[in-house]
Amino acid sequence: MDRSSVELCILSLTSPGVQSVIDPKQATDLARTLNDHVHSLVRKYPARFAAFASVALRDPKRAADELERAVVELGLKGAPIDRTNR
Repeated sequence: MDRSSVELCILSLTSPGVQSVIDPKQATDLARTLNDHVHSLVRKYPARFAAFASVALRDPKRAADELERAVVELGLKGAPIDRTNR
């Protein structure tokens, strides 16, 4: 990052991410695990990294709950929503 003059990197899981997991509970559990992992990296290097949360849209209620946890408790910056995997 320094060599390329990048001061801050926003981390985000690319598509299809957790949307490719068919089982809603497994997808939500995976999203939670990924959010915890990226939070540990952001916490270690807060001046260099920020992150978007992963949410599993197959279960909208649990997705909303995980997004709230990721933003409020972990300090993630929101979540990208990809409507192509409906």
